[in-house]
Amino acid sequence: MVANRLIGATDLINIIHGDIVIDSVDRFLHVSPGMAVLFLPGQPKKIRNEEEATSAILSFVDPAWRPEIFELLEES
Repeated sequence: MVANRLIGATDLINIIHGDIVIDSVDRFLHVSPGMAVLFLPGQPKKIRNEEEATSAILSFVDPAWRPEIFELLEES
């Protein structure tokens, strides 16, 4: 599991394959391939793969991702 947020940027996460669970602002989203989730600037999220198989996501960040906007909140 990785918990993070992007300061000053939106994050659109597209699921390529596998199923993931996203925990954000007290709700759990079960997300499958072909689905996407939009996170507003500063919105914390935890992304978890609950399958034994590998899952893949593609993240679009606007404005462009830079190391200084990434805040790691938790990792396990």
